[in-house]
Amino acid sequence: MSFLRSLATSQQCSATLSTQCQPCITDALVAAGISTTKNYNCTLPGLESFTPGQYEGVKVNYLSFATQTSSPNFPIRAAELEACTGGKIAFAEAENVWEDPLADLGSGEVKGFELYDGYFMSYSHFPEASAKGLAETLNERIRETNQQLKWEDVLPKVKNMGEYRKDGQTNIDFLMYDGDFFVPIIRLDLLEKYGK
Repeated sequence: MSFLRSLATSQQCSATLSTQCQPCITDALVAAGISTTKNYNCTLPGLESFTPGQYEGVKVNYLSFATQTSSPNFPIRAAELEACTGGKIAFAEAENVWEDPLADLGSGEVKGFELYDGYFMSYSHFPEASAKGLAETLNERIRETNQQLKWEDVLPKVKNMGEYRKDGQTNIDFLMYDGDFFVPIIRLDLLEKYGK
């Protein structure tokens, strides 16, 4: 049982085998094949509604872009989701945020690589994916999970940025992670001072 000794001296489970250590000891026993019971932690904000272990063994592939700059919190939240549900999100880095997602999705005529389940995509390129019918419409998913998502709290402009209108129907095809807004500020005092 040398793995227990090394576990007890690890940073996560300091030298005492207290109740705080129990989850990592249990996980080590599961990894070693000694136990089949795994601890899941769904106590963090936003995870309370998940069933512990509900996605155990499920892996999804996410194509990101410059993750440490664009969305540094994503890997942290993915690890928290895995600790709660057992589901694994594998991150890959796109070389080109404009071309790589579309190459994976493909087009109406040409099948893409289809390696990824989710994408970090440039706002200016997602309409192309929507127009080609490559994006899943999220309207129903948003309705089903709105208790957690709280769609009504999202800024209206940000919500509109993820919409795509086709055949008279407005669908939400993308959830915007970020929205850049430029607001001109006009100093009336200077305009009046200089007679403009």
